[in-house]
Amino acid sequence: GVRPTVMSRFALVVKVTSIQGEGLLSLFRQSLDSKGELRQLPQYYDQWLKLARLYKPEWKTSQEARECYLKAMVDVVEKYISTPLRRDPRMKDYLRRVPEAMARAEFSPVEDRHLQQSSAVFHATLATWA
Repeated sequence: GVRPTVMSRFALVVKVTSIQGEGLLSLFRQSLDSKGELRQLPQYYDQWLKLARLYKPEWKTSQEARECYLKAMVDVVEKYISTPLRRDPRMKDYLRRVPEAMARAEFSPVEDRHLQQSSAVFHATLATWA
């Protein structure tokens, strides 16, 4: 439900594994038989997703974890700002959104572990594509 112009603004990129042979054949069978993954979601999924979108997590992170997270992200921006990977000052929005999304998925406050996990996500995408 997101416009393409908005969708193109996301900085995270997901790399998928190429499947071939039997795996691809199985995927095609599921699609042809209308048994695709999206059709098999539990009835509670939509309710959970709607609730998660409404949940506004409170920030309960330590000052030390915040500073460590922010310094790591400044390093990322400074290192890649002039490259095709284009990590730029818009990262400030993603720095907040990624840990909040993680906390929202759990209906929990944003904690130090979410900052660590977010940093790991950013660094993993860089390692994959750099």
